Amino acid sequence: MKFYNPKKLALIAGFSLLLMAIVAGYSYGYVYNSLILPEDPTQTLQNLQSASGLFLSGTLGWVVILILDLLVSWTLYFYFKETQRDISALTALSRVLYSVFLGYAISYLFIAGSSLKADADAQEVMAALHSFESIWSLGLIVFGFHLIGLGWLTWISPDMSRLFPILLIFAGICYVGIHSAKAFLPNSESLVKEWETILMLPMALGEIAFAVWLVIRGFKSKNTV
Repeated sequence: MKFYNPKKLALIAGFSLLLMAIVAGYSYGYVYNSLILPEDPTQTLQNLQSASGLFLSGTLGWVVILILDLLVSWTLYFYFKETQRDISALTALSRVLYSVFLGYAISYLFIAGSSLKADADAQEVMAALHSFESIWSLGLIVFGFHLIGLGWLTWISPDMSRLFPILLIFAGICYVGIHSAKAFLPNSESLVKEWETILMLPMALGEIAFAVWLVIRGFKSKNTV
């Protein structure tokens, strides 16, 4: 009996990646970006105090993302294990390492959320939020290497379109470059933000397209036991 069959692995990984994108759109795209004003700690504190439930829901969304990331690490390792075991293991481990960074970063969202009392210090709350962004950004460097490894696995996999390696490796290089610049070239912040805005869509496209392919592949594959 083959416990880890490709059909199930493809469906689990594909749906997990798609769900992750939806939750990230809510937690970061909607909740975080609508409440957090990096240049205005006082207004940010007021936003969080008046919408603490919304902020908590966004934080819990990050926890869901963390769980899904670990699930994707596991499923993609087994999915590509027969393609190239060592690279598949390194690629999975790099995503697990990214998840460690993300989990640590999320702890600062809980710290910020627990600091929203009436006499809260806006600077302390903003410092916690800044720690979340900085640690997550460092993790995204590792995530970029994960995408590069995943791109290589799709390149050497016999049943993959040549489009996926290009999209995944390009996205991985963008993640590594942009977030390395954020960490090590703080004086180039405005330029980095400009390039991040330009590259945001192609950076997201690689993994989303790959997720859709996995779902389609899972439904088309024959059941194996």
